[in-house]
Amino acid sequence: MSLRKPYRSVDEQLRILRSRGMAVDAGAGHVLRREGYYPIVNGYKDLFLD
Repeated sequence: MSLRKPYRSVDEQLRILRSRGMAVDAGAGHVLRREGYYPIVNGYKDLFLD
């Protein structure tokens, strides 16, 4: 069993987020490039921010 995921472009990641019901605005691509997909959908790092 392979745990590797295929590379997805920012546009593909935005499409996935929209298909899962997330509201995505014009600045979402910039945020994805800066933060990455996983931190956005997981929200784990928010536990460590004040």
